[in-house]
Amino acid sequence: MGMYIHINFKEDIMHKWIRLCIASAIGVSLSGIAMAEETSTLNVSAQSVAICSVSSASLAFGDYRGATLNTSGTIEVSCTEGVPYVIGLGAGLNPTGGNTGTRQMSRFGLDFMPYQLYLDASLGQAWGDECASAGTLAGFPCKTLYNGDGDGTAGEMIVGTGLSETHTVYGEIPASLSVPQGTYSDNVVVTFVF
Repeated sequence: MGMYIHINFKEDIMHKWIRLCIASAIGVSLSGIAMAEETSTLNVSAQSVAICSVSSASLAFGDYRGATLNTSGTIEVSCTEGVPYVIGLGAGLNPTGGNTGTRQMSRFGLDFMPYQLYLDASLGQAWGDECASAGTLAGFPCKTLYNGDGDGTAGEMIVGTGLSETHTVYGEIPASLSVPQGTYSDNVVVTFVF
């Protein structure tokens, strides 16, 4: 018994020919279509905002024994690069002579120990509170910087670097005070203006 296979070459060729003609017609018709192009602009923007933070550590004088007592503490500031700022130190809870006088620590609000906070290690300039644009108020300047531009102009604002910056506070209790024994303290507000 033999096997009989029927192949219709005509039909197979015809199907291929029809498919080729359809594909060619579609290709010709697509290539003949005129395509249009239009453009527009996508505006992209962002706004960088000034972000600043300030923190301070305690300033501890230690034991007072009648001699001048000096110490220092720090204020840490982190501010967006290019943002100008100044730092002011309040008069504390018990100032003498208002904002332009000496600060005082107290013991139970009854006894007082005078002290002062300074901008510089040589204790030449008391550090003031609340900063005006010129960097001073009530006779005591705020912490500003010469800004590194070489002109030596005082009162220029410090400019943020985007990194943490340390500002030193120098303190002094004068000699020869007669104060009762005990623990004295004060709270000084740090004013940060940017």
